[in-house]
Amino acid sequence: MFSRFDFLSRRGLIEALDLTGPDGVPEPFLNSDFLKGYDSSSNSVRLGATANAAYKFSDNHKLLFKNFYTNDGTDNTRSYQGWFESPFTIIRNQRLRHIKEQIYSGQVSGDHLLSKLGDSIVTWRLTYSRASDQPPAAPRL
Repeated sequence: MFSRFDFLSRRGLIEALDLTGPDGVPEPFLNSDFLKGYDSSSNSVRLGATANAAYKFSDNHKLLFKNFYTNDGTDNTRSYQGWFESPFTIIRNQRLRHIKEQIYSGQVSGDHLLSKLGDSIVTWRLTYSRASDQPPAAPRL
């Protein structure tokens, strides 16, 4: 019967994985420096703006502008180093992702009092909206 360390030593994997210490003596195989496990981090940036304006041409005519914009960006990193499905399969996996989301909504509207048409009130509104989501390409190193 032999240990995992003996198995790897006999196969020459100790040298390939550089599991020997500075003095040439093999370090304990399950050390915290080698098997780091799962680590992740995330950074987000959010930018948003609202702008509204109104202009009154006269008591009978008014024009309104309403705008809304938001931009969200997120960077995610993930790294894993350790065992994969069996104690003798060691992997190092890293992932970088950037996600960008944008939303814009704009509106122009008007109110008009038309005295020549029996004091009729005409209200109109034009709206434009756009949303975009740029999914990551998810490169893996």
